[in-house]
Amino acid sequence: MSAILLIPIYEPTENTVFFINQLAQSVKVPIIIVDDGSGKTYQKLFQRMEHPNITKISYFDNKGKGYALKFGFSVILDSYPDITGVVTADSDGQHEIEGIQKMLVAVDRLAGQEFLLGVRDFSYENTPFRSYFGNRMTSGFYYLSSGIHLQDTQTGLRGFSIFSLSELLKIEGNRFEYEINQLLVLPKIGYRITTIPIKTIYSDGNKGSHFRIFQDSYLVYRPFIRFFFSSISSSLVDIGLF
Repeated sequence: MSAILLIPIYEPTENTVFFINQLAQSVKVPIIIVDDGSGKTYQKLFQRMEHPNITKISYFDNKGKGYALKFGFSVILDSYPDITGVVTADSDGQHEIEGIQKMLVAVDRLAGQEFLLGVRDFSYENTPFRSYFGNRMTSGFYYLSSGIHLQDTQTGLRGFSIFSLSELLKIEGNRFEYEINQLLVLPKIGYRITTIPIKTIYSDGNKGSHFRIFQDSYLVYRPFIRFFFSSISSSLVDIGLF
């Protein structure tokens, strides 16, 4: 078996249904959809995401994107032991299907300690201000924390080998901060980041995002601050020992 596609979904829309069904017709791999506690109101929309390649898993309460991803990783480890890797994608249709297909091909060739990021071009003219400003901020904090220049730290289009899933399950975070923690933890334990350029589609200025500006901003930037001061403390200890 080749790669598998993992998509967390919270409170889908008609656009979500259209995107998922179009995606299922275009890719030739299993697709696991995680219903992140969307509730009864949204079940009819989930029922319309129908294709032989689609498997839907769920739990009762909303727990966050990070929890949904780790829940999916656990199911994949238990039920799909023969796959080569996993590509994670968002459900809002911002990722072009062509970009997802590129990631599915590339993930089959991953080395053991390597992971993929589908990286967007954040030109000021073509990006909603909230997305542009937020990404510039997180990219700056990420460089200060890790020393790694990365143009797109918030992409949800990522690829991992099957051997990486056990490490991904150890990483802290149940909401949007989980994907930031991936970028901080994996390079620290020897993983290499490989980037693949992708196109991004913004509809209605990215109004469909479930990102809570204050609560989730705090969760996203907290790992940077902790990681940054941890690195400084380690450096000071090394200097003192020297």
